[in-house]
Formats: sequence, structure tokens, C-alpha cells
Amino acid sequence: MRITVPLLASLLALPAVAQDPAVPAAAPDAPHGVLTFTIVDESNLTTPGRLTFLDASLKPAKVFSRHREAPERLAMRDHVLYSINGTDRVTVPPGSYRVFASKGLEWSVAEQSLVITQGSEVSLRFALRREVDTTGWVSGDFHLHTLTHSGHGDANLKERVITFLGEGVEFAVATDHNHNTDYHPTMTELGVNDALTAVTGNEVSVPVGHFNAFPLEPDREIPDVNAKDAKVLFRMIRQEPNRYGVTPIIQVNHPRWSTIDYFGRCELDPVTLEAGRDTWSWGFDTVEIFNENEGFGYFDAEVDKVEVSKSKHSVLHEWFKILNSGRRIRAVGNSDSHDVSAELAGYPRNFIRSATDDPGAISVSQIAESIRSGAVFTTIGPFVEFSVNGAPMGGDARAENGAVTAHVRVQAASWIDCDRIKVVVNGDVLQVIPVPQHREVLRFDGTLTIAVTRDCWISLIVEGDDPLAPIVTPQQRPVRPIAVLNPVWVDGDGDGRWTSPRQQGQALMAGADDPMALKRAWAKRGPSERAEALLAAGSSGRAIHRTAITWGLEDRHRITRLAAARAAERSAHKALAPALAVARRRARQDPYADLAMLRAHAACDPDGARAALLALLDEEDQRTLKRYDAEVARLLPGQPVTEWRVCGPYRKANLKVLLDFPFPPETSAELPWRAASADPDTGYLDLLALRTETERLEQCALYCEATVHSPDDREVRAALGTDDGCRMWVNGEVVLEDRGQHDAAPMAHSPRIKLKKGANVIRFKVVNGTGGYGVYLRILDDAVNQHP
Repeated sequence: MRITVPLLASLLALPAVAQDPAVPAAAPDAPHGVLTFTIVDESNLTTPGRLTFLDASLKPAKVFSRHREAPERLAMRDHVLYSINGTDRVTVPPGSYRVFASKGLEWSVAEQSLVITQGSEVSLRFALRREVDTTGWVSGDFHLHTLTHSGHGDANLKERVITFLGEGVEFAVATDHNHNTDYHPTMTELGVNDALTAVTGNEVSVPVGHFNAFPLEPDREIPDVNAKDAKVLFRMIRQEPNRYGVTPIIQVNHPRWSTIDYFGRCELDPVTLEAGRDTWSWGFDTVEIFNENEGFGYFDAEVDKVEVSKSKHSVLHEWFKILNSGRRIRAVGNSDSHDVSAELAGYPRNFIRSATDDPGAISVSQIAESIRSGAVFTTIGPFVEFSVNGAPMGGDARAENGAVTAHVRVQAASWIDCDRIKVVVNGDVLQVIPVPQHREVLRFDGTLTIAVTRDCWISLIVEGDDPLAPIVTPQQRPVRPIAVLNPVWVDGDGDGRWTSPRQQGQALMAGADDPMALKRAWAKRGPSERAEALLAAGSSGRAIHRTAITWGLEDRHRITRLAAARAAERSAHKALAPALAVARRRARQDPYADLAMLRAHAACDPDGARAALLALLDEEDQRTLKRYDAEVARLLPGQPVTEWRVCGPYRKANLKVLLDFPFPPETSAELPWRAASADPDTGYLDLLALRTETERLEQCALYCEATVHSPDDREVRAALGTDDGCRMWVNGEVVLEDRGQHDAAPMAHSPRIKLKKGANVIRFKVVNGTGGYGVYLRILDDAVNQHP
């Protein structure tokens, strides 16, 4: 969008900057000089922006030690300074710096050298240009936090608003955890109501997952923070009234971010999209395929070999499967920023179709409609416009003569790299178009012919290889430019209705009689379409479907092999076991594919799979076991130990002393034991759930005891894990000691233990620092149980 008269008036009306003394941003008692800076736009008017300071080695420099000075106009952290005015005077420690001025994805970057000595005064002027023409679109970040109301991070309300202006964010959704935050009083105090549209939202953070809901009203009661059923929660959110008269958007945040992920909490299968818990609901509008500056959710660690932090699977590819199932859920991406500089606001962001380019006059109801209709895309760099036979993103097109024509226009600011455009059809990359390697703003403007013989959806991905540093400083890995577009839906067969790839796959398998004819039809479909067909084949029991499953297990595409494994698991036919064994050998470097083959093997040949499963415990490569321990545990023989008794808590100064000190359960017989039960499905004994209202379970030890019965003297394997460390006794003998600090994991340890005939007492001393506190225990022998 272009800068408007109201915005200029708002910025020019900002409070005048005091010229003397300089803002004491550096430590006042240490040596320092003074920097006077000015950031101007192409009209030579000052504009909000960000300064990034690097040292001589181009690493972030620790410049600003006093972060809360001049709070009405500056937001500062270490190497970053945001200015609401675009001009100010600040103290800076002596040194040589490279200083970069920026204002988000649509603007150029300016760079200058700075040398500060004790007592010196230096002036720098940075000229920025709005390079990318985003007329008809506004940029929005739908996932933003403050320390003030979320309780973590470091950005207060004023700093949060100042960062939006400095990053060119025009539509900001306040989403503090379980709090309806309103930015408007702060915007009024700062005098920037015409420079930004903000709405109240809430990151509803509950046991079933994290969800952003907006728009909401600041004074409304927040949703139930203990909600465990998404169906109930979503219904409550939809009923929330607001001044705009729209039904609130429900956005699934970081859906695979381990421990707080909706998909994981409801056990959504990433291959079949079937939820393992009845707390699941499809009643959401959008899903975050990018989260934080790194865009977590885009990559799959098993395939792409990049750092994904706590994210499992690729949310991007799960979104592709969602589209293939026929659900028109929109992809978005957001910064999830809690900080001024650690995770920058606006990276990634969304561009939303808007009738106005005035950031202070954006229609919230229209933005909601644009999101719901798919007139939105998410980006960490490129700005992309896309249509198919004239139909825009989110629209419906019709193929003509077996093809459609897509118009693609890619822009990027001069500091942002673009290398390729990927044309995605039904989840498969059909074409890769190289982008000319120059840094002019217009990178690509042309048409593409795409062959279409069946109903499909078409999307685009634009990628660049060069990281965005130093403008976006990497936290866990380099941040690279990527844009993902919501699709156009194409009626490929001209029958006037759209049939999903899943429905097409079901029809293909239902009508399959001749293996040769099925093979020909199979070859004409892409990997994702073959996967959808396989998912329809598993439970039929037909020999021709088992033949197709075998083809799928041999396929060179991972998505097809995973679907074939699920189909084999559903079939549970022993004839598929040899093909599964071969497929597993191919999958050993891919932990999730390895797990999929093990699951299928266990269903088709339980006796044959048992040895392979137990062998996992001794294998040198433990990736499958460590990354998917809960899933592997369910496949192993035996049952989780669920009946316990607990004693404690006992306290000492630190975790080492807690583990080593012999508390009464080690020295006395008569003790106040209390009964406790583990989750019957997972086997997790949640010790925190046992505490009373006045009891603290931090820096303490608890003793947990269970009895198991063996039909004879035998050596068995146990699978166990605790939070934090533990000592384990079997019939009074120490068999394991763990001095680590970590979350409980069901397969953290797998010791061999000796049981005697009859009753055997297993005891744990479990120590806890802070956070979660619990125990997993499973005896890997079907003949051993808790009841004689």
C-alpha cells in the first residue's frame, strides 16, 4: 500500500524530539558518544523505522543497556532501536558499527558505518523507499504478545505498538494468552491512531491447544481456560459479540509445537487426518503454517534436515492434505512475537485484500471476510499476486481444453532474495520456475500454462536461498524468504462442481477391477493423489487393493509410502508383511516413516514385528525411539503400570541432595502412602495432579511405588521416564539412576530388570526442580501385570 495523507499528518503531529540532552540509552556512567539519526522516506519526510547495530564482525552489538528510556517514542533492546518519529538523539558506547535502517518487507534498507568515540557527536541520515507496490493489500500480523498481559517476553504495550510502526505492520491483532488486550488506549497515548488498525484478540491457551480468536471485545469475559473439548470451545468463541458484527476468526496456532499443539493434543494423524480423541473439531478458519521468524511449521525435520525446534511434521504438508480432503481452511503465518528484538513483529506476516490502503481506516469486517474467502497469503519476504483463468486466490476457476492459465507477479524489496516459484497442484510440486537473479523490485511477471484433467486446487510457493540477515537476525537457524499462497479451486472436468482429491481417490479404488487398468490410472496421478487413493483401500479386504498398497510401499515419494503404510495397517493382512519389511529398510533414515512401517508391520504380523520393536531398544540409532517414543511405546508388548501409591513430598536444597539423601521411605516402614492412578491410555502418572491447594511440588522428591506380578522368575525389559531425575529400585535393589533435568518421556530408559515369581515391588524416588512432574512405566512382557 502507499502512504496516505492521514498517516503523514499523524506522523508529523508526533511530539517534537528533544535535541538536548540525548536519550541515555547507553550506561550513563560508562564512556559514550552521541548519535543523532534521521530516517526519511522518498518524500524526504521522517518516517518510523528500525535501526540495527552490528559490530565489526557483523554480529549483533550490545549498544543499548537502558531499554526503557524515552518510552513515548523509542523501543530499544541491545542491538535494536525502533523510532516512532524517525529521528532522535541517543548515547552509544564507543566502537565501530554497521548500522542498518529498515521498515519491514515493503521498504528498502539503508546501511551506514558509525564510529563513536568518548564524547563524540555523530549524525547519520538514512533514506528509505517504499519499493513494493502493495496497492489493494494490507499487511497484518495475527499473533502478537506483550509482557504486560502474557507474562513472558519483554515488550510492553508502548514498545509493542512502536515495533508495529517500525516494521510497517498495518493490521495488528492483540493475542495475549487468555487476555483480551486492547491496543487503542496506547495508540491514543502515542498519537498514532491513524497509522495502524488494531483489534482485540486472545490466544486462548487451554489444555486442548492454543487458538487465536479475533475480533473480540476488551471487556468481555475470556473463554474457559480449562477447555479440553475443541467443539465446545469453538462454539463459545463463535458466539462472542463484537462491535464489527462479524463471527470471530478461529486460528490454530503452531499446530505441531510439541506439548501445546492442537493437532498433537487431539492425536491428529498427519497421514490420514483422523483424530484419535473426540475432543477434536474441524470448526476453525485458519492454520498457522509459519510461526516465529524462522517460519516453524514449513519444514519437516525428517525430510528437510533443518532445525524445527519443538515442531513435529510439516504443517505445510498437513495443510495440503486438509485441502485434498475438501476442507477450505486458509493458511496464515505470524511472528508470535513476545519481544522487541528476539522474535521481530511482522516476520512472517500476512497480506490481506483490502478496499483501502489507509492503515488507519482498514475495515475489520472486510479483513475477516478476506481471510475466510482465501484472499490472503503469508510471507517472510516476497509479495506475490496470483490468479488462475482470472480467478484470484480463494476463488473458483474452470479449465478450458484441459488446461488453465495462471498469471503470477512477484515483487520483493531489493534486500530480499527470490530464487524460484513452485507451482503446487493438489499438494505436489508440478513446476519449478527459476526467478531471474537480480535485485530489481519486479522479479517475475508472466503467465503459466498448467495442464488440468481433473478437479484440483492450485497454489504457489516462492522461495529464496539467501537469508534475511542482518535485518532478521536468526535465533535458531537462518531466516530465509518464503511466501505461501492460498489456492484457487479448479473445476477440471467441467461438470460444474468441485470434487476433492480424496473423493476422486475413493472413486478410483471403488471402481478398480482390472490391475492393469488400475496401474494405468495410478501412473497418471501425482504422489498426493495416489496417497488419497491408498487411504481408501486399506479396510476393503480386496486383493486388488493389497496390490495397490504394495505399489505404494515401493513408491519413490514419501507421501505415497506413508499412505501405503497406513493402508497396510488398516488391512492387517499378513501377505503385506514382506513388502513392509523391505519398505522399513528403506525408511530407516526417516524416523516417522520408520514408525509408520513398524505400526503397519505390527498390525499385519504381530509376532514378526515384536522382535523388530524390541530390537529398537538396543539399536545404536535411536532417532525413531526418541522422537516418537509415545507412539513406539503403544506398539510394544505389555501394559503401562497404572496403579501406584505415593509418599511425600520431601525437600532439600537442590536436586543432587534430593536424590542422594535417604528420606523416610528408604529408612522407615510406617509411612503415609496415598493411592494414585496413571492415565490408562498413556501410562503417565501426573504427580502435579496429586498436590493439595497449599502444597508446592518444586525442589522436592516424591516416592512412587507399584506392585507387578510375574508367573515365574524372569528377566524383562521396562520402558520408563521421569521428570526430572530418579532412582529406581526393584525388590529393594537399585537398578537405575538418572541425575538429569528433563521432561518425562515414556521411552527415556529401557533397563533389563529381574523379577521373581509372584509379587514384585518397584519403587521410584522422583525429584523435581520446576515445571512438569511425572512418571511413565511399562513392563514389556504380556505375562507380567498388576493383578495376580
